Amino acid sequence: MPDVKYHTTGFTELGAFMVALSRQSPDTYPKTVEDFMQMLAAYVNHFFYGAAANEIDKSKPSPDIPPGLASKGPGQAKFIPHAGDEKDAIGSWVLDGILEVQNVQRNATMQLFQNSAQHVNIRLPERENIANKEQDAVKKMAQTPPGKFEKMTYLDAYFSDSPTMTAMEFVWANVGDYTTRSCR
Repeated sequence: MPDVKYHTTGFTELGAFMVALSRQSPDTYPKTVEDFMQMLAAYVNHFFYGAAANEIDKSKPSPDIPPGLASKGPGQAKFIPHAGDEKDAIGSWVLDGILEVQNVQRNATMQLFQNSAQHVNIRLPERENIANKEQDAVKKMAQTPPGKFEKMTYLDAYFSDSPTMTAMEFVWANVGDYTTRSCR
């Protein structure tokens, strides 16, 4: 079975959602990838695509997740099974323009966590993914001049001489990046 991978494109939107989710009670956390993606879609539709999009003050903390938020709008989470995979379908949960969670079962469970002084979770790299990344690094180092990996797109948006991103948007994008990082 291939490694689970994340493909994040909406770092700011995902990060704002993750920050808002971190302020909620753990008993309200989604328990499946589907529930997570549906909740993310509802948040993005409401705060980034909907009428509230113009009301977000990008110099203040991310908006809280309203109770009973329903996913209405252009962003819809969907499961796309791998070709020919029917039973216990393996595929990707996708919210276009924001996040793909790849190589998971349609009904995959999940757990969100925050480290504490009493318990620490340290994530190991996925075996196949990191092996491929190390091979990519070997190939890049063999090039003349040595090749480089791509940097995250949001870095230039904040660190350029003419930034197009506020400091708060950078915080959200950074959270969106590190909470769903796969070795790229």
